[in-house]
Amino acid sequence: MINLVLVIQRFSPFDKVGARRWSKFVHYLQNKDDLKIHIITQNYFYPKSNPWNIEINKEKVSITYLNTLSTTVNKYFPLFNRALVFLQYRIFNHTDEGYAFSKKAFDHLKKERQNILPDVIIASSPAYSTCYFAAKYKAMFPQVKLINDYRDAWIDGYFSWNKTIDDSNASYKKQQEMELFSINNCDVVVSVTPELTEKFKNKIESKGTKTVLVTNGYDRRDLKTNQVKYPSQFVKSKINICHFGTLDFGRDDEFIKVLETTFPENIIFHLIGTVSEKLKVKCQNNKSVILTPQIKPDLLSSFLFFADFHLIINDLEFYYAYGSKVFDAMLYSKPIIFISKENSLVKKYKNNFGFFYSDNSTTSNKTLIEKILQYEHIPDKLSNYAEFDIETLSNDYYDLIKNLANKE
Repeated sequence: MINLVLVIQRFSPFDKVGARRWSKFVHYLQNKDDLKIHIITQNYFYPKSNPWNIEINKEKVSITYLNTLSTTVNKYFPLFNRALVFLQYRIFNHTDEGYAFSKKAFDHLKKERQNILPDVIIASSPAYSTCYFAAKYKAMFPQVKLINDYRDAWIDGYFSWNKTIDDSNASYKKQQEMELFSINNCDVVVSVTPELTEKFKNKIESKGTKTVLVTNGYDRRDLKTNQVKYPSQFVKSKINICHFGTLDFGRDDEFIKVLETTFPENIIFHLIGTVSEKLKVKCQNNKSVILTPQIKPDLLSSFLFFADFHLIINDLEFYYAYGSKVFDAMLYSKPIIFISKENSLVKKYKNNFGFFYSDNSTTSNKTLIEKILQYEHIPDKLSNYAEFDIETLSNDYYDLIKNLANKE
């Protein structure tokens, strides 16, 4: 029996996208006869719910929910939460919101080591500090195999989120050292896109660390086609193009560029989710854009199902990313409009039927409009994107775990 320990700040019933990847993987990994899974996660005091459509077998999976000062304060004294965050970052030199959880999680694992007897540990980021404390644990117990799993970049995106500082900043230097320590003191670095995997590979100095690509994907069990009602926001006589999720941090600028191209009156953009204030202002008097800031999760399937096109937009810096919404489009067999600098996903699918790409230049966007107007939708077979079936991806992860556990 392989004792697999997953340390992740956010896990079901946390209902934001950061919990999706490992909630889904655990659902399938628990079916492996030779795996016993121990999950250590943060307690967010959420009600018992099932936002990710998963089932947990308590005989195969144990979950430890750790309370931290920040989640306790946020629940009982929310007005003091901002002051606590200030203290954690400025006084106690925390590098991210999961720092206290990450440290506590590995203190807990040290205390329970003889009871759990971990063979393989997977540390999931963000929080990035989770991978750092995992690497410190690995240094203490080198016989344990460690996988550090990164959903996105760490230091590479630092100045995008911290525009007022430069590389002389003490916190930046600390996190740069933490990242290098993390990726050079584990057995495997797993990441979710070829570009991101290559970024980590170029930073690794240890011959003992390997890099592996395991993308995110869609779960066939999530497909909902029964009892979905046509959204009242849609106009049946027009082409309804939907963007799901957040548009900010550069993605809003890219959508504003899209709007600079003249679109026919029969095209309507639906922005479903949070958008920046700048983008709100731009869309105020634009009849071709409808903002739907909040929607209940149980109603989202109607938009996914009835949208004529799903729109994906990347900012210029993180052009290589492709998140859960592109997999929703694949799951619902919807044509995808992907606006970005060219990346690995675009290279692979841009000539496929039902996948439309633009680099967001004026010429490229005009060509895109022509293709949209000419397109006659025939539902694509899901097999076109079979490599992104999350059950298959879970099997890939299982092979990695098993090979690592059996490695001397």
